This record gives sequence, structure tokens and C-alpha cells, in this order.
Amino acid sequence: MTVPIHSYCLRFLSLILLSLRLLSLLLLSLLSCRLWAAESIVITSGEWAPYISQKLPHYGITSRIVTEAFKQQNIETQYQFYPWNRSLNSARGGEVNATLGWAKTEEREQDFWFSSEPISIEQTVFFYRADRPLDWQQIWSDNSRGFKVGATLGYEYGSEFDLAERRGHFQVIRYPDDKDGFRLLKRKKIDFFAMDLIVAEHTLKRFYPTVRDTFQYVSQPLYVVELYLLFSKKDKRNLQLKRAFDRGYKALKTSGRLKALTIECSKRNVPAARLACPPMPSAN
Repeated sequence: MTVPIHSYCLRFLSLILLSLRLLSLLLLSLLSCRLWAAESIVITSGEWAPYISQKLPHYGITSRIVTEAFKQQNIETQYQFYPWNRSLNSARGGEVNATLGWAKTEEREQDFWFSSEPISIEQTVFFYRADRPLDWQQIWSDNSRGFKVGATLGYEYGSEFDLAERRGHFQVIRYPDDKDGFRLLKRKKIDFFAMDLIVAEHTLKRFYPTVRDTFQYVSQPLYVVELYLLFSKKDKRNLQLKRAFDRGYKALKTSGRLKALTIECSKRNVPAARLACPPMPSAN
């Protein structure tokens, strides 16, 4: 029995259509995987409680704001915590997309795109022992030459501090963890040390609650600086993530969500102005 030629054509056409369907499903699957990968970001940081911390809900107050800004753009966030220098260098080398909590410098601008707006404000002050009082004039007078000053590895303390160190005005003792400053000061291994005021209060409350009155601080700040979310220039896709974050952060403002987070932060003893997110007139 002879099969009509049009039957062969129909079968051939069916095979072609089936192949096209399978190819379409494969392309859609690949596209979905690509989109899924594009809708996430890996951010590194160091420990800086209560702003940023692996041990706190939402990874700290600042991290929560960053997470919610990306959420506005349907981007998931993943955080990795390292010592500060490693955190910066891993982002600089393109191992991750971004790193959180850095001041703007010309050197960093060569390797990173900065968020359009700061996400927190650092205010560093000098802490000293209450039984060995110091004031701003004493710290910078010639009589303070030879004093031992504590500082955390990887932190910046401003041009005035750097210049004093280079000129030998005081000897800088660096340590890996913020809480080491209070430990060394308590043991009189250093004369005073520099630390962000809110981070210091959090550290005292957590690690040294029984000796809080042992320490005082100079009211005049050593260093006040805006901190940003930095996006590595090693991957051009990170520029799109940076723009997405900027849109998401703006959406938080206009929707009133940022104001709500600001109020919540204030209840946790973190002033709204220190989060670089004061209530916006349009966020009623």
C-alpha cells in the first residue's frame, strides 16, 4: 500500500513543530535561569553593630534599609561578613557585587560605583578613662606626644588623624575588633581610642555593661563622614544593580517606608540623622 506524499509532509511538519516547541521551552528555561541570577546581589561587609552585623535581625539597621531598597526592585540580597579590608578587596576584585559601609574617596571611585545617596553617617569620637580625663585641646597639644591611641584595623579616621600619625604626634595601636579598644583602655594599655559613638554605645551595652561609667568621650567629633554602598566596576552588570538600588531607595522615600524605618531606628537609640534617612516631606 502506497502512503500519499502529503502524509509524509504532514509528519515532517509535525516533527518540525515539535522541535520548535522543545527549542522554545529550552530557551525559556535558560532565560529564566539567567533572569534568576540577575535578580540577586551579593554584598560584603564587616561587623559594625548596630548598623551592620551578622548577629542582628536583618543583619543590622543599615543592611535592612539596603535590603528593602533592593526589594522594591525585586532583587534579592545576600550578605557575606569578613574583616573590613577583606570585605573591600573581595568586592574590588569582582568576587562579589558590592560592599556596604564605605566613605567616598578618589581611590575607591576608580574601582567602584557609589550609591547616589549615603546610607549612614559615621560620627567618630575619642574615648578615654573617666579617671584620666582628656579634652580636645589636650589631645592635640604638644604634651600629648607619645600617647598611645587605639584604632580598628581597616577603619578611616580622617585626614587630621592620619597627619598626626605620620608626624608622630601619637603612636597608633591597631586591633581587629572594635571591642578591643575598651578592653585595652580598661587595662591602661592605651591612653584613648577612636570609635563611632553609636557603635561604641552598643558595644558597651553588650560587652561592658558593668563598667560603663569607667569610660567617657570627647564631645567634639574627630571625624564625621557619609557612608555609601559600593558596586564593583569589575562587572558591568553591577552598574545596573547600582541604578536599581538608587531607584529602590528613592521608592522607599516617596512611599513613606523609609520614614517608618527611621522611626523604628530611633526607637533603638540610633538617631534618624545618623542613618542618612531623615523623614521626607512627601512621606506622610
